[in-house]
This record gives sequence, structure tokens and C-alpha cells, in this order.
Amino acid sequence: MVANAQAATTFLEPGGDATFNVATVANNGFWSIVSGAAVATDFVHGSHIKSIKYRANSFDVVQSPNGVLNNTGTRVSFYLYINALPSATTGFANLRALGGANGATIRLTSAGVLQLWNQSTAQIGSDGSALSTGVWYRISLAATITSSTVNRFELFKDGVSDISVTNATLTNVTTGGRLVLGNTEGNSTLDIRTSDHYIDDLSSLTDTGNIWVTAKRPNTNGTANEFTTQIGESGSGFGSGHSSQVNERALDTANGWSIQDASKKTEEYTIESLSQGDIDLTGTGIVDYVGWVSAKVGSASTGNIIVAGSATNISVTTAYQMFTKVAGSTTYPAGNTDIGMDTNSVNQLFSLAEAGIIVAYSPNTKAITAFDFNALSPAVIGVIDEGAKTVTLTVPYGTSLTNLVPTINQTGASVSPASGAAQTFVDGTSINYTVTAADASTQVYAVTVNVGDNPDTFGDKWDFETDFETDQPLDTSFTHAGGSVTRNTTQPHGGSYSIEMITPATIYKRAAVVKTWNASEGGFEGGIRVADLWFYYPNPSTDGAIEVATEAWSGTQSHLASIQHIKSDAYGLEGWQYWRNNQWNYIPGGGQGATLSQGAWHHFRSEVNYDLNQYRRMTIDDTSYDMTGLSYDVAASGLVSFRQYSILRWTQTAGSVTMFVDDVRFGSMGLVPQAPTIGAPQAQSASSIRWNFTDNSNDETGFKIYDNNDNTVNSATPDGLSYLDETGLLCSTGYSGRYIKAYNSYGESVASAVASSQSTNTCGEGVITGIIGSRGGTLGMTAPVIPSQATTTLASQVVGASSVFTTTPKPLVWKFTSNLKLGMKGNDVKQLQIFLNQHLDSPLAKSGPGSTGNETDFFGPLTKAAVIRCQEKHAQEILAPWGLTKGTGLVGRTTRAKINELIMNK
Repeated sequence: MVANAQAATTFLEPGGDATFNVATVANNGFWSIVSGAAVATDFVHGSHIKSIKYRANSFDVVQSPNGVLNNTGTRVSFYLYINALPSATTGFANLRALGGANGATIRLTSAGVLQLWNQSTAQIGSDGSALSTGVWYRISLAATITSSTVNRFELFKDGVSDISVTNATLTNVTTGGRLVLGNTEGNSTLDIRTSDHYIDDLSSLTDTGNIWVTAKRPNTNGTANEFTTQIGESGSGFGSGHSSQVNERALDTANGWSIQDASKKTEEYTIESLSQGDIDLTGTGIVDYVGWVSAKVGSASTGNIIVAGSATNISVTTAYQMFTKVAGSTTYPAGNTDIGMDTNSVNQLFSLAEAGIIVAYSPNTKAITAFDFNALSPAVIGVIDEGAKTVTLTVPYGTSLTNLVPTINQTGASVSPASGAAQTFVDGTSINYTVTAADASTQVYAVTVNVGDNPDTFGDKWDFETDFETDQPLDTSFTHAGGSVTRNTTQPHGGSYSIEMITPATIYKRAAVVKTWNASEGGFEGGIRVADLWFYYPNPSTDGAIEVATEAWSGTQSHLASIQHIKSDAYGLEGWQYWRNNQWNYIPGGGQGATLSQGAWHHFRSEVNYDLNQYRRMTIDDTSYDMTGLSYDVAASGLVSFRQYSILRWTQTAGSVTMFVDDVRFGSMGLVPQAPTIGAPQAQSASSIRWNFTDNSNDETGFKIYDNNDNTVNSATPDGLSYLDETGLLCSTGYSGRYIKAYNSYGESVASAVASSQSTNTCGEGVITGIIGSRGGTLGMTAPVIPSQATTTLASQVVGASSVFTTTPKPLVWKFTSNLKLGMKGNDVKQLQIFLNQHLDSPLAKSGPGSTGNETDFFGPLTKAAVIRCQEKHAQEILAPWGLTKGTGLVGRTTRAKINELIMNK
């Protein structure tokens, strides 16, 4: 790393991976003081195996050895995970002076806000960013301290400067000091983890860069292995030669190698390769590494620690303790003399219990691994396509896209826009997020937020759409009257052109007749006219109105069913109006209060039912206002025809005021058909099955039948059908998971219940009875053999067969083909629950929803927890390919593959 070219590493510790414990130097660890802190596996950073846990309501801390901090320049970097925020402002990292008093302290408020303090008595500098729970942050602090009043501090979050302090008044300076991490003030609720600890002596006041720290173990003998007496009778079972006795985790001084000889004896090892061990370092940038040995001698003597072939004097005592040496190299060890020790020709019994290296590296990765809206309820989880470098999120209908706050996990040094930074999205339009790696290379991800379907309707069908981009006269799209209406580039919404309207101005487009009905017959339901557009208010405090309408007429009389947003500075009101009895009626209360910001684009939508008394809704900037059950003066008899009177009216009474309009759409929306009721299937032949159902709707266009992988098997357009046939099947084979949907121009109904599983006729013979099951069958379990007597009876009842036959249907196998995650619904989820209840040691729930036999189609927390158990049970096949050790709860490619394999082999 260029930033560290002149830096000397003073301390490295990965977070417990090296030794599988948190201990002091005197107890075969790397810390000078350990109080309460312990290794943990519940929350780990990246592909680490361990992290260090600091409990709530306890003074759990670790302290580095003295001398790792240097007043002329010091930089500290570590990863922090907050499991629970503190109850009050408290410290979690101190630069402690040699005498034991705190110098600068990094603290966290109860809201998660970063702060720098002089000891814990007074804040220095301004507040930093607010940290959230459940996220790994990289915290780094760069400092130079000349005196208690001449100093500089730069605190970085994820590589970006967060707090800058110049010449604070310090009570203590940190000469020869040490780093203290943990719940340093014993806060009652603070619960944190740390990992990847790195310290160097650079004075540049820059961020260290995205440095990760991992451990590597000896795995073969080195050039010389002259410690010939084995200590203990066992080892780790990892590696060859002498290495198995010195690479144990957790550290165990019961095993090792020893020698006593008047001549110098050397014991050295080759370390795991870049790709071996806890983390594959292939393609990463090596920052530095530290060699370490745990050794003792019969009588206090001087030996040497060997790191990368270089011997350095160490004072060995009669008790095992840890000795370390910084390599000062950006080149990974080459082998043979990577780590070891010698006796320095001292005729004493030297014992080597454990050895290894700790490596600091920059991953140079730049991937987004999670992009979620956790503040929404329920949380919306992003779907990441790593190949396409895209992230897609679908928020529920009605969710405002303004100031959404994403929680982003990424493997680079930083991401821009940052995690936690509010962002306003446009439905279906992507925003670029750039991840920057430690080596300054970048990767762009296109993040798209889609608004989900209206739960009351299926969706929209547009008769007319324009964004005014086509170079044509405005008159070909709209009729306009009054004021000034022009197409220009002054203020476009997304594209190059929009319409500028200077009051008083009206534009409209009358579409063809969309419905005709005899009012005396009571009207009709199911059709809603929709207008959808964007408009821009340069001055929202000026009187004006925007209006969209549906027109009905009988003979020469015209009636408008209109809704309108108004802003009247003169009358001191803002709100909604609807047209009734040939006049505007202001709606106070629920319809009042939408505030339009100045100089911004706003989204407006109008929905009016053909039966004007039933449904009217206005939406502005994703907030909807419903007005239902309003009376209307439609003629009591005679034909009434409806068409979209697609009017856009911009009016005011004082002066000429401008408004811009863009992305105008007119059309309709409507209800999808009701779901059919599934019936009992029948085998038609050895290659076809008839799937029976009951039609429950009168507005469908046709029907479709789907298989257990949600593929369309057959469809038919005439309404009133009672069955669909599936042909081209295999004889003597069971088929399951079939369900029916009705559809019309607005979309498909919800799915019917799943049909009973059904087998085709026996090859060359008659009918075989259905085997009752849920959609997808029983997950690879063989259906029972039907006794010959029962088969004969049923066969004769169904088709009058007189012959006796038996058959064993083939297994009914469910195959998962789509990713599943928290919040999803569907039969795939139910089949997943069935599998998990059969496969795991305990079901999702002991009773009620999720228990065996009571599986549901909703992917909730119980399902996620069970998926995680399954993933960790088969971690080698599911998690290892992604470099993970903990389950995610997302049923992705490797999870699906393993589950499908288990089903097929059952």
C-alpha cells in the first residue's frame, strides 16, 4: 500500500484467529492486559473465524503492549461491530499513556454518534457520524502529539475523515503508550466486537487504508528441524513433520519440540501458502506481517526468533511466553525459514510450544455484499447480482422513495454514497453506488428501487404515454388553450425536454370512449381511469391548481369526475378538491396538508372509478388520499359514455406563473379475476392428466395451469372453462404442484390451492388413482403402492375398468429453482419449511404455524433461523464457496443446490 510505504508496523492481532483465545503475552497471547474480553463466533468480520467480544455491564477490555503508540506519529485501525448501543455516552477505544492514564478517547453516544474526548472529561472536536447496530465499521485514528496543547487528531470511519481536531487541550500525552479497546467504562448496555487490529507509526495523519489482519500456521518442516525431542503425545493433526505439534488452536503448551545441546540448534517451519488457511490471500496486497513463537528455557537464557530467515535476539525465561518480531516486508514468506527459533549455542533445555505469523493485508476487494432498507417495516432486503453489478429492491406499494436510508455492507475501503446516507430514488430508475478498494480501484453498482404492485389492483394499462422527447409539435400530443404552453429544455425530468406552462394554461387530450353503460341499470364496477404525471413548482407559495379529470356525457351534457390539488396563498389553504354537482368541493381534514417543496419535481396521480360514486383517489409524492362513497349527479336514465378527459389545468389569478410538466401517462387500472377453486384431477391416458377446477369470476379472459416450478403448463382463452389438460407426460409417473390462475388484461389472479398429485396411467394399462399431497409432493418420498383390490375397485368406478393391476408411481420430487429470502410468500416457501422440518434435528416450531404438518407459505424469522441452521450444517458445500462461516438465511445458489441434492438422494 502506497499510504504505508514509510510506516513501521508496531502491532497486529486478527481478532482471536491466531490463538483461538484472548490472552496476555505472559499467557501465550498478544495483549499486555486482558480483562473479561473473550473470543466469540456470533459476529465475525468477513471470513474470520473469531472476533473479540466485550460484554455489556462489564469492564471488558484488551490492552496492547506498551510502546506501540508513538507521539511523533501513530495510526490505529480496527473493525468494530455494535451489537447493542450504550445507555449513555461511553468510551470504547483509548490511547493510553505509559503511566496508565487515558489520553484521547473515542466514545459513542446512546444514539451511536462518534465523538473524540480528552480522557472522558471533555469532548474535543465536533460530533462524527452515527453508527448503527449490526454493521461492521472500520474505525481508524491518526495522531501526532507534540505537547498537551500542540497536537492533531483525524478520526476516520470506513476510510472517510469523520472528526478532525487541531491543538486540543490534553490532560495526558501518550508517549510509549498502548491501545485500549472494549467497554472501557463498563456501560450497562454497550455490547461490541472488534477484529483486524493494526497499528503503525506513520505521521501523515492519513487513514491507514482498508487493512485486514489474519493468521497463518506452520504446515511443513523448514530447512532445519533440530529440536529432536517431542513434547507431549499429540498435536493438531494439521500439517506434516514437526508442524502438527506447534500449530494448535487454541494454543496448547502441552505439545511441542525441545532440545538441549551446547551447539546452536535451529527449529524452523514453512508457513501455509497464500491460498491456504483461514483466508485466501491470493491477489491481495501484503502490508506487513509479524512472526511469533511461544517458548521457554530451563534457565533464563538468550535465544533467537527467526522470521523470514532473519534471527533476532530474545530473552527466554523459564515460563512459556509470547515473542514477536515484525517482518517489515510486503512480500509473503517464501518458505523453509518462515518462522522458528534457535538456541544461540546456549546449553539449556529450549522448548518451543507454538509458532505462526500474523499478516496485515489490503483485500483490494470492492463488492457490495448487502444493501438493505432496515428502517422500513418490514425491512426490504436488496437482491445483488454480482455478475451484472446490480442491486434491486422492491418496496411495498405506497412507500415514499424520498430519503430512504440504506444499510450497506461492502468489502472495499469505502462506498459512495455512504451507508446510512439518505437517498431519494425514482421508481425503476437506477442510482450508481461506487465501491473503492484499498488500492483505489473502483467498482460501480447500479441500485434500482421498484415500487411493488398496488395490493388492491394488479396494475396499470396505459393508452397514452409521452415524455415529450420526440421532436414533434406539441399539438400532435395535446390540445392546449390559454396562457403559454411550449416544449423546451428549460427544466426536464430525466430526459431533455418537458412542457412549460405559464398560467393561465390548459392542455388536454380526449381519448376514445372507454366505457358505455345504461345508468338506469345500476352502473358497473371494475374499471378505473388513471392519469399519472410529474410536475415542477418553481414557486409553491403562489396560488394555483393542478387538475386531472374523467369526462362522462349523455347527449350534449357533460359531467366531470375530477380531482385536484390546490394551493391558495390568498385564502390560506392547501389541500384537495373533487368535482360534484357542477362545482368544486374542498375536502378538509384527511385531504388537507400535502406540502409541495419549492423547486422540485412532484409525482401526481389521479384515479377515478367509472362508477363515479365508488372510487376516487389522489396521490402526490407517494402519499394517497382516498375519497369514496361520494354522490354524483349522473343522469338517472339513458346511456352514459366515459372517456378520459385528460386535462391538465394550471391556473392562478395573480400574474404569470410557470409550471413544468413531464412524463404524462393516461390509461386505466382494474381488478384481476378471482382465483379458481381447484378440483380433483383425473388421468386421461398414459401421457395426459386433466386438472379440474371451478371458475369463480366473470371478468377473466382465460386460465393458466402452472407446475411446481411455476412454469406454465397449459392455457386457454375461452371463459367458463372447468378443466385444462396437460399432455406429453410420462406413463406411470406422478405429477404434483399444479395450480390454476385466471387472468385478464390487468393480470393474473392469485393461485388456486394446489391440486392433489396425480399419476398418469400405467404404461400400456388403465387408470391409477391420485396420491394426495401438497404442491410439490412430499419432497422426494416414494408414493405408496396401491393394493390391487383397491386399484381394481377405484379403476372400475372411474372408467369401468375390469382388469386388476398394480403399479408403483415414481417419486414426487420438488426442486427449488428460485432464490428465497425473508419476507417472501409462496408455495416454494412452504416446501422449504417441509424440507427443513424433515431434515433438521428440530422443526421450525414445536407447535402452531411452522411446526411439522403446519407449514406455511410465509418466509419469516423462524424459516430464516432454520435456513441458517441448515447452511451451517452443510457449511462446506453452502458457505465455503463464498468464504463464509456463518449462515445468512438467504436461500441462494449453493443453498438451493445442496437442498435439491438432499431431496434427490432421500
